[in-house]
Amino acid sequence: MRLLLALSLVGMSCTAALAADAGGPATVTSPDGRIQVAAGVLADGTPYYRVDRDGAAVILPSMLGYEVKQAKPLRSGFAISSHATQSIDETWRPLWGEVAEIRNHYNELTVKLREKAAPHREMQLVFRVYDDGIGFRYELP
Repeated sequence: MRLLLALSLVGMSCTAALAADAGGPATVTSPDGRIQVAAGVLADGTPYYRVDRDGAAVILPSMLGYEVKQAKPLRSGFAISSHATQSIDETWRPLWGEVAEIRNHYNELTVKLREKAAPHREMQLVFRVYDDGIGFRYELP
């Protein structure tokens, strides 16, 4: 089964039958524990992520990458150099609106990747997992 995802600036494709993760994925769960995000690198160095809710797959393993003009794409040949998690639980007051305070409560996973071969470019994947969904971004130093 093939699943094709398109994200702004990113062309990704995946299959349900992926090679074994080289080193195991890093994981983070939502504050209520129902949503889990796993991010890792396949044996060929391709970064990927997957999302489960209540133990069932919501997003099957999906390859990640970034196309760069006039440079080799950032989509394979990586190793995880480190990963870290943190929990955020804060409130903020909007200037206007129907509620006086908004709660911003999530757990975050940052996965630092580095190319195994020259030029050894780096990329970070940052996942935020809320009780009602997820978001992620690429950070290029």
